Amino acid sequence: GKGFFLFDFLKICPQSKIYGIDISDYAIKNSKPEVKKNLIVGNANDLPWEENFFDLVVFRGTIQHVDEPFRMIKESHRSLKKNGIIAFLSTPNSNSLLYKLKNNLSFLDKKTNFYIPGDQELKNALENFGFKILEVEYPYLKTPYANIWRDHFYFILNIFSKRFFPHPFWKSSMNIIAKKKWIKFACV
Repeated sequence: GKGFFLFDFLKICPQSKIYGIDISDYAIKNSKPEVKKNLIVGNANDLPWEENFFDLVVFRGTIQHVDEPFRMIKESHRSLKKNGIIAFLSTPNSNSLLYKLKNNLSFLDKKTNFYIPGDQELKNALENFGFKILEVEYPYLKTPYANIWRDHFYFILNIFSKRFFPHPFWKSSMNIIAKKKWIKFACV
């Protein structure tokens, strides 16, 4: 994106070396000046960094926009150091009750989505690519968007209406944190 997440990350960890990638030249050109020098135009399916380069790789609201999400996960595994962390933040969850009911979530744009992961599917994919799941979180109540009364009212409307009333809801968004497993090979 425009580097807002990296800018906030640097405020918390100012000694960090940060890098960002976005497919949009526009996003990079219009990014925060404080992080612009660390951003490149590129594709998460073909990371330009060497093997074992990163301690942490973060995807914030990203996986649904990537046309080859499993290749992105594989590339992330390659670029992470031993015991490196991968984090999927603000990720849609197709296993949420609202998505199952309406095949939609308030923060999705069907024109730009390729893959809407479910929590179990994403966990399984990460494990199959050599990650150990550390945490799965559904941050609905921790977000500034949550309003229990309004959201449940809209959910009831969604049950009885053909129309979709967008709203945040339980388990619609997820965060998954995983660690790269270190596999030792024995030569025989």
